[in-house]
Amino acid sequence: MRIRSAPAVKDEFKPEYQRTKGAVYTPPWVVRRVVRRTLAPLTKDADPDVILNLRVLDPACGSGSFLLGAYDRIEEALLEWGREHPRDPRRKSLLVDDEGGLRLSVEASRRIITECLHGVDIDPNAVEVARMSLALRHLERAAGDLPEKPQELLAGIGPNVRQGNSLVGPDIAGLGLDPDVVRATMPFPWDDRAFGFGNVLAEGGFHAVVGNPPYVEVKRYKEWMPEMCRYIKEGGRYVTAQEGKTDIAMPFMERSVKLLRPGGRLGFIIQNRFFKTEYGESTRRWLREGQLLESVEDFRDVQVFTGRTTYTTIIVLESGSESFEYRTYENLAAAQADAPSVKARQKTAKLDDGPWSLDQPDLLGVHADLAKRHGTIG
Repeated sequence: MRIRSAPAVKDEFKPEYQRTKGAVYTPPWVVRRVVRRTLAPLTKDADPDVILNLRVLDPACGSGSFLLGAYDRIEEALLEWGREHPRDPRRKSLLVDDEGGLRLSVEASRRIITECLHGVDIDPNAVEVARMSLALRHLERAAGDLPEKPQELLAGIGPNVRQGNSLVGPDIAGLGLDPDVVRATMPFPWDDRAFGFGNVLAEGGFHAVVGNPPYVEVKRYKEWMPEMCRYIKEGGRYVTAQEGKTDIAMPFMERSVKLLRPGGRLGFIIQNRFFKTEYGESTRRWLREGQLLESVEDFRDVQVFTGRTTYTTIIVLESGSESFEYRTYENLAAAQADAPSVKARQKTAKLDDGPWSLDQPDLLGVHADLAKRHGTIG
């Protein structure tokens, strides 16, 4: 990974890193869209105490694009609150009145980074870049408010971005592997207060998980880390990975949902192949039975990633969703402008475990109806 000059920090992934670990640079408009879809309901008309109590995670954070996006959304929510409550005494510690308008105080910026935002990545270089990205954002917001000891400005910035394998826990040692092999998989101890995020989980879990999980060809990650593949596939740890091929984004979704508190929300951009593939059946069943689908933003043939052919969707999950909103777009310009050609709310109850034709709601449930009448198909 290489770093462009500040203030813009951008992923420039080396080809071998893309092939093995599935890193894909996410366009800024996609980051903003995912974060807005996920966090907006949690921050709308919220009190600053509620806003600053939000706990947000990116389990495959890369250089920190989604963490910065979450920072921006939380900042925006605090500024909205400040404009609507000019006499609230809490404004003094959270916001600064400048001639150009309101801005965050140094303390508010620090709290967003050290309390609200959490990231994990398997690559140590990515972790360092993400930490630096957050530090740069904090420095930008602190301009004009430097303390007497400038070195104190960045104290505590970064520890909440940690290296580890979000999909593998310390229980991988139970597979009887050599200790060096176990360490090489970089298991992440989610429940540990010192090295994981046990403090957040003890309080109920994360309010939101956002990100762009790795896009890894199955053969690549079997070659790269076969022990992780075995861990994911064995022991029923991930119901989304039990049938045939495994799209690694599916276990990322499953793991992340388990980390959410009640009422928490997940927003990912992922490949949409699981809608219709045979190996996606377990994921479709998991989503349907858990009533998890809150919204599906299907880009279908629209290519949102430069230089890479992918068929993607922004999916937002929240437990107990009896219906979900479906959107799709005619072209990239329409997608960037959030001008859907189709926008409809559909009932989760109409879904079955067969292929999903979400753009043709009349076909939803047809597989189940045929199976009831004529026996199981396929």
